[in-house]
Amino acid sequence: MTGEDTTDHRPLPVAPALTQIARLQRDRRYRDAQGRFFVEGVRNFVAAIDHGCAVDTLLYSERLLTSPLARKLVRRLKRAGVPFVRASPEQFRTVSRAERASGVGAILRQHIRDLQHVAPGDEPCWVVLNQVRAPGNFGTLVRTSAAIGAAGFILLDGSVDPFDPAVVRASMGALVRQTLVRASVEQLREWVQRHHIHRLATEYRR
Repeated sequence: MTGEDTTDHRPLPVAPALTQIARLQRDRRYRDAQGRFFVEGVRNFVAAIDHGCAVDTLLYSERLLTSPLARKLVRRLKRAGVPFVRASPEQFRTVSRAERASGVGAILRQHIRDLQHVAPGDEPCWVVLNQVRAPGNFGTLVRTSAAIGAAGFILLDGSVDPFDPAVVRASMGALVRQTLVRASVEQLREWVQRHHIHRLATEYRR
């Protein structure tokens, strides 16, 4: 990635950016207040860019990043003026939660919709969640939902955090392809009745 035109490049100081990313990783209240979340890994990164997600900050380590496609997208974002942080492998690993750091990540804007502005559409189904036992389980559900072409998830009463790092990692890029909606039980009940939606309920207890 050397030797390129840097006219429109917007490098950021490393330390403050890594501090922000670390806080986004560990603090849900901060994530929600900022309306941001962090993705890392080639698959998550490429999926986010392909889906047109708004990137606030790009993080990469040139020495760690070996994927030609991801490197091409990094160059494209830098040329477009997206603020970026170029980190050493050691710096990148301080915020990475992957077993093997891939060398690329991004701070993205959260994408949550209000139920009253959502139409059921022609997709085969919506998944309604009140709670999940483990964030990684939710990430697996997201992958399954995307694979069958479901519209997305209606999350009740704020108890489920779709931007938890474990959810983002386990979704393997599928999270950005799903519509995410937050609603109360009362709002959901009214929405279902208004659109004459067929319900299939499943409850798991242990």
